[in-house]
Amino acid sequence: MLQMREAVGFAAFIVGAAALTAVNHHPDHGRRTERERIAVEAVAGQFTHQQISDAWTQAKLGNSQPLQDIQRSFPLPVRTVHEDGTGIVFTFVGHGTTCVDFVSHLVGSTVNARRC
Repeated sequence: MLQMREAVGFAAFIVGAAALTAVNHHPDHGRRTERERIAVEAVAGQFTHQQISDAWTQAKLGNSQPLQDIQRSFPLPVRTVHEDGTGIVFTFVGHGTTCVDFVSHLVGSTVNARRC
């Protein structure tokens, strides 16, 4: 009977270890999202709104090179760039279903992560 108890205990240990591994794997997504947001924010701080606005205007006039140069500076691939009121929004593709938005305004900028 002692062997049966040991076998059940070992099986419970394996199941518990597998569950713990699965649970511990998922919280990393939040940290990864925050690291992606911080990385975008660090690069965003290198550009003034005037630089971004000028590049956006050039892109609308058919010269996309200045905007592409800005986009290549960021650590994440660009999903879209669009105008939203007085701001210019860069949306970057993060891991999984995460997007990181950098919004440049005349009075400042913001960087936020969200589900795409």
